[in-house]
Amino acid sequence: MATSCFMLAFRNKITNIPLFSKTPAVLTHQVRLSSKAAGGATKHRGHSRKIKRGILVADGQNVQRGVTLCTQLQLRYYPGENVTLGDRCTLTSVVDGKVMITRETLNPYADSPIYPGVLKGEVIERIFLHVIPHPQANKFKLVSLI
Repeated sequence: MATSCFMLAFRNKITNIPLFSKTPAVLTHQVRLSSKAAGGATKHRGHSRKIKRGILVADGQNVQRGVTLCTQLQLRYYPGENVTLGDRCTLTSVVDGKVMITRETLNPYADSPIYPGVLKGEVIERIFLHVIPHPQANKFKLVSLI
C-alpha cells in the first residue's frame, strides 16, 4: 500500500490507520471508550441493620442462662440478682429463671459521686433487672442411703 508523506501525517490515533486511504482498512482489534465515569461500588453497598437498644425481655418472662436482657450505651438500667454487666453495658442473665424488673432506691457508698446528694436528702431511684431462678425440685438422696 503506497502512501505519501501527506497521508502519514493524518493517521487515526486509536487504530493507527491512515484517514485518507483508498483501500479499505481491516481492524485487528476493537477499542471501546467508556460512556460514563467510573463510580466505584458505592451504589452497591448494603445497609447495616439498626441495633435495638433497651430492655429486650418482658417482666415475668422465662429466660435461659446467657440471654441478653438489655442493651444500652450508658448505664440506664442496673444489674440486679443473677445479672451481669458485660461490655458496652449489656445486661446478661447468669441463671435460668424469671425476669423481674423493679424500681429501687440507691444507697451509694461514701466515695460515690452521688453520695453528697443523698446526704442532702435526695432520693435517687433506678431501674434494676433481676433474674429469679426456678425453684429446685427436692429430689436428692443422702450419700449414706445409696
